[in-house]
Amino acid sequence: SRFGVFFLFGRCFVAHEIDQTTGRAAVFVTGEPAWHRLGTVIEQATTSAEAIGLAGLDWRVEQWPVRAFDPDNNTTEAGIPDTVANVRTDTKAVLGVVGRRYRVFQNHEAFDFMDGLVGDKLAMYETAGSLHGGKRVWMMASIPKEYRAGPDDLIKPYVLLTNTHDGSQALRMIPTTVRVVCQNTLNLALRESGVEGLTISHHPRLESRIAEARAKLGIIAARFDKFDDELHAMLAKELTVTEAGGYFRGMTGADLPHGTDRQKKTREKVLG
Repeated sequence: SRFGVFFLFGRCFVAHEIDQTTGRAAVFVTGEPAWHRLGTVIEQATTSAEAIGLAGLDWRVEQWPVRAFDPDNNTTEAGIPDTVANVRTDTKAVLGVVGRRYRVFQNHEAFDFMDGLVGDKLAMYETAGSLHGGKRVWMMASIPKEYRAGPDDLIKPYVLLTNTHDGSQALRMIPTTVRVVCQNTLNLALRESGVEGLTISHHPRLESRIAEARAKLGIIAARFDKFDDELHAMLAKELTVTEAGGYFRGMTGADLPHGTDRQKKTREKVLG
């Protein structure tokens, strides 16, 4: 199963990219802090109104016209047609330049979207925050279930909603077992999810797509139930030493012909 091939550490090992443009880290987490103890740590957030304040996401995005500026005579020239700038209201930072048909999905709308799960007690807010000065935001809810791949291998399921304000990506809601607290864990969750979940583009029909996606939220929870069945099927399969060795050689690429001698020795060392 896709969910069973990576581990949840909740830590980041390179730049976290957490938004600190207002003087405080725009992230909240439950139970333990994020990168270098940044953000607000709470026991539980029960409503979107509470979560959005804790995560420092209580700002809006406005769309301003784009005009060319002549630095030689300090004048503003004609505007650029069919183009607008997505501007963060509290810092006045330009988050991205997009087409006029681009529909902004505000932070509070994203949390309202997640409230459909949290309000029905199907999930609880776990983490939320913004990255790159507000260009990317995320919110994550934990599903009150646990799965075990073994006596000491606990797997916790989450629902992740991620959105951008710079026009780089669509809004996505995905099932994951990665607890997102920074840029690295967000990238890992998105990479491992593949095409799982729901994707909604920023176009004028955004509202109708949201209504459609709300009706399909149960699919995400059902995906974890399927994962549980796959997990038990995997646990029921006993591998011989030869089969297990072949599996891990394939995972590490130990039998691949390419690579330097050092890389090949490293792969062999991993296998022990």
